[in-house]
Amino acid sequence: MCEAQFLVIRVGTSQDPVLRLVETRHEIVQDPHYIAISHPWGNTDVYEAFVTLCDDESDAGHDIARFKKAIPYDDLPKTFKDAVDSTRKLNVRYLWIDSICITGSRWRLH
Repeated sequence: MCEAQFLVIRVGTSQDPVLRLVETRHEIVQDPHYIAISHPWGNTDVYEAFVTLCDDESDAGHDIARFKKAIPYDDLPKTFKDAVDSTRKLNVRYLWIDSICITGSRWRLH
């Protein structure tokens, strides 16, 4: 099981568009402001939820260690891409999305 932690997504900029998870207790956050979205996950029996897992044994690579290096923008659902784009346009550095910033195990989805 993952250790409890507070994570936010550093959204980058249009010039440096790398998205990555930031663990706030181990990394200095340059600005304490962030935008938060929470959303219905939909029917996870039909659609795969875009989540951060403690350890991802699938080929998706949705584990916390990888997401701390980079979150592939092209893999994000459209709603999340819109949230990233809006956050950047508002000149806010950080975004909190529940399914990405709350880590868990695949069993929680079913």
